[in-house]
Amino acid sequence: MIDTINRIRELYEQRRTYIEQRKRLTNCLMAKARSQLAKTERIVGNVDREAWRKAGEDLFKEARASNLERSAAVQLRLKYDLLFDQLEQLDAKIADLELGQKDPNTNKRRGGLRDAVGALPVIDWALSIPGINTTSLAAIIGESGTLSYIDDKHPGYANVAKLWKRLCLGMVQLENGKWERQQKRKDVDAARAHGYNPERRSAMYMISTNLIRKGCPYREIYLKRRERTLITHPEWATPKSPSAHYYADALRITVKRFIADLWEEWNGVETSQRVVKSLKKLAAE
Repeated sequence: MIDTINRIRELYEQRRTYIEQRKRLTNCLMAKARSQLAKTERIVGNVDREAWRKAGEDLFKEARASNLERSAAVQLRLKYDLLFDQLEQLDAKIADLELGQKDPNTNKRRGGLRDAVGALPVIDWALSIPGINTTSLAAIIGESGTLSYIDDKHPGYANVAKLWKRLCLGMVQLENGKWERQQKRKDVDAARAHGYNPERRSAMYMISTNLIRKGCPYREIYLKRRERTLITHPEWATPKSPSAHYYADALRITVKRFIADLWEEWNGVETSQRVVKSLKKLAAE
């Protein structure tokens, strides 16, 4: 098991590095696309910022897809062809990590993240949940490691609260005895106590948005949490963002419930109808 866990964490870290490189390169090329638009189409004066961003994104996509009908797309592709090639190489590297290298004999991909995650003991349970896939599990294991005790070097998590803390979903007790959710802090001592990692939290956010899709049983948790906080926390609604706080809070509770059920499944906790049980726990949050 530990070899599988280590393999997942290694591939996940490599994949994250390549994705970050791809993101920076994409942003650079879209900035070049906006600059090219300004020159080619002679855009002057004030323009809507969102419309300007969208126009640059569209031109970038045209140039990348070799859809060179517009002169601006032709010039962008010719001028930055090397950068577009680097982007394609990063895509290929990410695919190799996710799906594995192609076997020359069978032309099938093997040895990637998908195969490694497929060896986990919870794979059948996890994939039975709409919105959860091998990428979701790779993110959780890649960020947290094993969820159960293997040996002294790999102790896992004694309870789900420790796993929540690792994934930036936990609560932190203040000096005055009150509790607050994990978040970014500038103060050194407070930052150490919170242990907040924005990349880790972002990964959990992506999972939470998949869990609230129609057909997923965890969507019921999301809806009930929003319904409850609309009554218990009317102060969360502000003129600028009347629903943002309710949305973020419900997402956090939803993914926490999923992580709790995953931890129980991994550790062999005998439960039935986990989502029903999770709904009962909701009142205690």
